[in-house]
Amino acid sequence: AVDKPYDMRIDKQKNDDGDPNLQDLVRASLPPAVRTELRHCHQLDYATSGVMLYATSKKAAAAAQICFQERRVQKEYLALVWGEPP
Repeated sequence: AVDKPYDMRIDKQKNDDGDPNLQDLVRASLPPAVRTELRHCHQLDYATSGVMLYATSKKAAAAAQICFQERRVQKEYLALVWGEPP
């Protein structure tokens, strides 16, 4: 699970302009033996921040993707506010 910033792509695009992407940053932090098998389990838009889930095998990624597709994944959102409402 990785905290994705709102202005970062999750992987390389066809016309990549050299900007960093989340998958490359995660790969760089892993041992070489699992770098090539890294797969994202779902999608987040470029302009969206949030938790991005990765798997270190095709089998685990496929199982997680099915859970997302079948809506078996529960998401919780927490908002932190400052001050008091008017």
